[in-house]
Amino acid sequence: MQTETALKAAKAHTGALAGSDDVYDACFKQAGVIQVREIQDLFDVAVTLVSQPLPKGNRVGIVTGEEALEL
Repeated sequence: MQTETALKAAKAHTGALAGSDDVYDACFKQAGVIQVREIQDLFDVAVTLVSQPLPKGNRVGIVTGEEALEL
């Protein structure tokens, strides 16, 4: 019985996490964030951005490899 309850709780938690990914995607899109899911895409975007002029103003760019560490 307790295992069934734990399984239901885990499924509900996992579903909530999947839904929050949609929220992140929408926020990133609105903010102009370039999000990649594959390591090769990260390199492709980096190569593209390096060839662009520096943006004016006090913009900040952050690159993280959190997802890449899970490969």
